[in-house]
Amino acid sequence: MTTDVDALLKIARATLGKIRFCFAVTVSASGGMNARIVEPSKPDEDWRLWFWTNRRTRKVREIEATGRLLLGYQHDPEGSCVTLHGKAKINGDTARKRQVWTEDFDRWFPGGPEDADVVLVQFEADRIEIWSSAHDVMPGYGSARLDRQGQSWRYSAT
Repeated sequence: MTTDVDALLKIARATLGKIRFCFAVTVSASGGMNARIVEPSKPDEDWRLWFWTNRRTRKVREIEATGRLLLGYQHDPEGSCVTLHGKAKINGDTARKRQVWTEDFDRWFPGGPEDADVVLVQFEADRIEIWSSAHDVMPGYGSARLDRQGQSWRYSAT
């Protein structure tokens, strides 16, 4: 099993590249957790990504209250899963929404990027957990864990 941070990041990125949807998990005011399916963008080089939602959802209220989000991905063909833990914020900036809007989103958000209820959830990972049978990333019964340290990542087993 590799503990090389760059190799693990590459495995995580490749795994996410094969997955269209993931679970987004938030924490409620009472401390309970809520999960729902979202379709996020692929992460950029700094492990930032985004997805669309409606401002009136419970998900937005919970993100605004905590500023935290967990995204959980699973790829059955490789026996792999990746979880991204990190900071999230809501962005309703119309100019930004126009930059990333495509016709595919019209189905879910017919008001388009000008609709004030259509917002982006902007996410930045500060922890990545990886478990992959196909890539022999299985430290014991846990996963490989990468924690952001400024601009770099640090490995530990969970």
